[in-house]
Amino acid sequence: MKILVGMPCVHDIPVQTVGSLLKIKGDGVDVLIEEGSLVYDSRDHIAKAAVDNGYDYVLYADSDMIFERSDLDRLLAHNVGICSGLYVTRRGENKNVLYSEIITRRRFPYRAPKLIHDTQQSGFGRVEGCGFGFVLIKTSVLKTMFKYYKSLFEPFKGVGEDIAFCLRARRCGFYTFADRDVKLGHIGTRVYGGE
Repeated sequence: MKILVGMPCVHDIPVQTVGSLLKIKGDGVDVLIEEGSLVYDSRDHIAKAAVDNGYDYVLYADSDMIFERSDLDRLLAHNVGICSGLYVTRRGENKNVLYSEIITRRRFPYRAPKLIHDTQQSGFGRVEGCGFGFVLIKTSVLKTMFKYYKSLFEPFKGVGEDIAFCLRARRCGFYTFADRDVKLGHIGTRVYGGE
């Protein structure tokens, strides 16, 4: 089995994330760091590299995440097309980036989709969408999606590239799953003083 860990990168990678990459690399796991200011474009390049080079899976890991090899192994064990771990936003609101519902409106006037946060604290199950900080995808899913879309990640109005991917995947017949027991670290920064 061949796995490509794809990491979009806009700026420096924290030492904790580098440590995570070192723990996960090897034994059939390669790493591709795709530098660029357009995250959706970097994610598309990673998807194409995985398809073109015969990988079985691509693991999208953001450049501000902390993870272990066992986290990857847990996602692999579920044997589903798209599977995310659990992490929270960096805004201090303690909300995860799993969504139980994405409410869209197709009629005029256009409104950005409303994302309903998933409230389950543990367990494995289906979600409507997820952030892409740590998501495992079978390359066969990407191959199918490329038949219908030139870009898998180009954002829709009102949502980022991660939710846009999940919506496209659903249109192609693929569900998104999450293992909420794969709990990941999300590195953030905070400025103290100067208020």
